[in-house]
Amino acid sequence: MTDRRPHLLLVRHAEAEHYSAACSDPGLTARGRRQSQLLADWLGKNTPDILFSSTLRRAADTARAVAERTGLPVGWDARLREVGTCRPDGRPLEGAGLGGVGLPPRERPLESVFPGAESWVEFRVRVGLAMDRVLAATAAAGGRAAVVCHGGVLDALLDNIVDADVCSPVEVAWANTAVTHLEHRPRETGSPWVLHSHNTRPHLKDEQLDAWTEAAR
Repeated sequence: MTDRRPHLLLVRHAEAEHYSAACSDPGLTARGRRQSQLLADWLGKNTPDILFSSTLRRAADTARAVAERTGLPVGWDARLREVGTCRPDGRPLEGAGLGGVGLPPRERPLESVFPGAESWVEFRVRVGLAMDRVLAATAAAGGRAAVVCHGGVLDALLDNIVDADVCSPVEVAWANTAVTHLEHRPRETGSPWVLHSHNTRPHLKDEQLDAWTEAAR
């Protein structure tokens, strides 16, 4: 098959329960489960060629809903996990989460998020490797992928795209189950990335949800 330009439908996971001392990998709320079903119905009508997901529960449960509706297998990738949930070498670090971190990891990019965990700079490398895999597989599969991940992953991808020295000075909102559409065109002159849409939720238009409030969850 001739490779086509990869189009990525980047999705932040559905609304999740809060972190707690007893649960560092929370699942979805009842509202989040509804969001994931509505997202799945929408992607069922706009079916991608391939599906990837983080292995953390909130993303995995969102991706499973999409997989059930579209019939696509999930390409699980631990490198798509949230910042601070892997070691510096990219191996998953169980029992870690963002609850109680203090300063956001991007504001102290060279420090470990948790003892034994990666820094923001190391996280960016991890996300870059994951996206290299996604782009290659997407081009080979037909050109269109859905990627279910986390706000931190999307921030790191943005930093990598703009080639920020440490981190981008722009903070971007990523609402639960919102879809951001990026096109990659590496063989052409000019920018290798095209942003077609950002943070859109056509599947949730009947709920009148506040994207700014959700982006902070």
